[in-house]
Amino acid sequence: MLREVKYEDAVHNKIFDDLVSKRVVAVIPSHNEENDIANALRSLTKQHVPSGCILNVFVIEDNCSDGTDKEVKKFSDQLNLYVIKTVNNKDRKAGALNTFYRLMFGDNTKDSLASNHIKAVNNIEAFLAMDADVILAKDCLSTMYKELKSTYGVASVSANVQCLLPEKVKKVPFNIPDREYLIKHGKYGNAFARWITVLQNVSFASWSLKQKSNNYSIEIANGQTTLFSFQAMKSVYDNNRMNILYSNSTDAEDEKLTEDLRKLGWTCKISNSARTYADSMKTMSSWYRQAKKWHSGLVQQQLESGISTAYSRILWGRQLILWINAIIRILLIILVPVALSIKDYKWNYIFFLPILISAILNFISMLKTPIKRPIDVLFALTTIPSEFQVWLDIIVDMSVCRDMFRVNKVDGWAIQYAAENGTLKKNHNWVYISLTLIAAISLGFYMKWLNVSLVINTIKPYLNTGFNILTYLTVIMFLFMLIQLNKFRGNFRA
Repeated sequence: MLREVKYEDAVHNKIFDDLVSKRVVAVIPSHNEENDIANALRSLTKQHVPSGCILNVFVIEDNCSDGTDKEVKKFSDQLNLYVIKTVNNKDRKAGALNTFYRLMFGDNTKDSLASNHIKAVNNIEAFLAMDADVILAKDCLSTMYKELKSTYGVASVSANVQCLLPEKVKKVPFNIPDREYLIKHGKYGNAFARWITVLQNVSFASWSLKQKSNNYSIEIANGQTTLFSFQAMKSVYDNNRMNILYSNSTDAEDEKLTEDLRKLGWTCKISNSARTYADSMKTMSSWYRQAKKWHSGLVQQQLESGISTAYSRILWGRQLILWINAIIRILLIILVPVALSIKDYKWNYIFFLPILISAILNFISMLKTPIKRPIDVLFALTTIPSEFQVWLDIIVDMSVCRDMFRVNKVDGWAIQYAAENGTLKKNHNWVYISLTLIAAISLGFYMKWLNVSLVINTIKPYLNTGFNILTYLTVIMFLFMLIQLNKFRGNFRA
């Protein structure tokens, strides 16, 4: 069954035929997802629907200009499908989701919903929010449903997210016409793409382990795959009194919703074992852009909340740790070469302790990561993956802070869409800045405005103070990493 619906159909009770059955409603916002949505819908056909419930699937086609609609129609005989096509939506994913929830809870700017429609809506047990590019494991829905209903006051249960490892490019035959298109938009990637996919998985795994070590309370009920309680979502909608459920003022609409749920006394959890699989970012540029979009939303939340909430204080703490990491690395790059050049460097074993703990944390995270290769586990001991992640976080944070002062704000969702479908234009600004800096320094030495002695003599008076600061910051990071290690000691699986 496939039915295209709009708000007027809810006003005249033309959406649900069955008014009495309990139901779980899957909600899939999609913008030009013809390459991925079939896999998401196929995974829904394989789900174990909770006993006594029926599964309805609402696909929100948001300004689609590709073949998304055609792909959705292929599943009309396998799922109870409803299609909502947005009209003049400028609020991206948040706007698409709000279009759906107005259909469920009413739009105070339009006619009231039919009483029988409200009766059918009130029989909804849970909303399954999922992205159009994810694949649910067979027991994902049933597992999250049991966990959602097992404890009073739980608003949501989020699945554990993992990226699918790209297949080798050489598996794509050379004699097919759309080979280049498949490589760009499909499941294939080179050795570097597979390596950064593993790094993304380690990042997901580390984050999941932190949530589970905190009594399974989750910081963000992610939009990739989360099962929400009907009562919880209705309470937020009624409390907002703004005709919306998801805020359109932030790049992190999931985070804002989670905070709204917590303010009303609900708790949000991460599932113990439910799993969902997402496509990875296969290039450094696309991974960077995705990370920047997510981080931008977090910074917006920090600035909006200040230190008024527990979560915002956690975010500010992480920001502080990130800055400490940046300062440590800058000091090492400057102080160690100068100390060695004047033969005044003495090795301090304190500097080795964070490296040791980092290797252990890396190794544990990699062991607990479901999708990995043996070489990745061994490589983790070198601490190169964690160092790579730290530098990425530092660069992303600097870029987000820079964008805050721009007159023309960056469209995070436009960048996210482009990153996911492989049409993102490469940004070479960092290359240009680096080359300009190298050229300026080279010119300075050539014109004798700069020389090694001048640099060393300028830094030398501050050498001891710099190393003292470096030592204190290293001790702080060592203690912080010990706390992390203690949290990972539980029998948790990412």
